[in-house]
Amino acid sequence: TGGLDFSNYFTALSGNVTNALRAFPNVPVFSADHPTGYNISDPPANTSLGRGNNLQNIASNYPNIKYILDNNKQEADNYRLLNSAYLQGNILEGLTVRTQIGTDVTDAEDFLRWNPHHGDGGGSTRGIVIRQSTRILRWNWQNTLNLKRTLAEQHHIGLTVGNEFQKTTTRTFSAQGTTFSD
Repeated sequence: TGGLDFSNYFTALSGNVTNALRAFPNVPVFSADHPTGYNISDPPANTSLGRGNNLQNIASNYPNIKYILDNNKQEADNYRLLNSAYLQGNILEGLTVRTQIGTDVTDAEDFLRWNPHHGDGGGSTRGIVIRQSTRILRWNWQNTLNLKRTLAEQHHIGLTVGNEFQKTTTRTFSAQGTTFSD
């Protein structure tokens, strides 16, 4: 599976790896003093992890990763199905006919929601929602006719004739919204 997995990207402001490296280890993630219940810098900014007992704020506005994990949503579902089948038979001695078909079906769906109040969704976008899906159907059909003959027990002749058909159909959908009031 794959898709919109920005939380593991090493430069993501709300990325789990970045926050593990940059967050103050002596600052709790919850705070009874903030209206959200999380330790976040004072309103109206709500942009970074609260400083707790430290004398300065966290650099570069790194957010409270617990708030991000609880309030942002990212999902990706990807499925792939590969099938093939063939029929083969001898019409005459040394003359073989074969038909085969293969299909490749891919179905992918992604959903992302960043909360508008804190973290990556709390900046100029004031929240973001993205939904996208893609379905790809590809089929391939091959037909061959093989002739093998031996003349005078010394000369071997082989002949192959064939044709192939292929079609790919792709359907996609994508929608995005930003600037939420709540």
